[in-house]
Amino acid sequence: MSLVEKLVELANDEIWIYSIDGALKVNDVEKSLGELDKQYLKRNKENILKLFEELGIQSNSQLGYTSFQQRQMWLMDRLEPGNARYNMSFKCRLQGDLDKPALKRALNSLVDRHKVLRTVYREWEGEVYQSAKWRAELKITEVDLSGYRHEGGEASELRIQKKIQQEDLVP
Repeated sequence: MSLVEKLVELANDEIWIYSIDGALKVNDVEKSLGELDKQYLKRNKENILKLFEELGIQSNSQLGYTSFQQRQMWLMDRLEPGNARYNMSFKCRLQGDLDKPALKRALNSLVDRHKVLRTVYREWEGEVYQSAKWRAELKITEVDLSGYRHEGGEASELRIQKKIQQEDLVP
């Protein structure tokens, strides 16, 4: 059993391993961590800390296996890095004043609530795993298209559509 598999198994048993200031901490609420597992963690402390650092995580609760489809998408990204093929975009027309800070807070709140929106894929010893970030701050880019409106008609709509399509290609 690999190190990651062991850590995922422990997380599934609700035994949480944390990295805090370079030290490993164990949260075993049910007191179900056996002596062999304790010895395993002690023997592999440095490897666990290295794994957490390389994957950018703080706890085994952030680790998980990937599905066949997730591994396929990861492989496609490895073959064509930066391809935005699987991005899903949308557009909407807003009229009136927009409370930009409130919009950003709302979108970040959505990301905080849904682990899948904070999940990234990492490779460790030739295998791909998913890990969920504790927090993920959205980067929102504002593009002012108000100047396009002065052209009027179909020409401005085409320029706006072209700008949106350019943004769709950005991963």
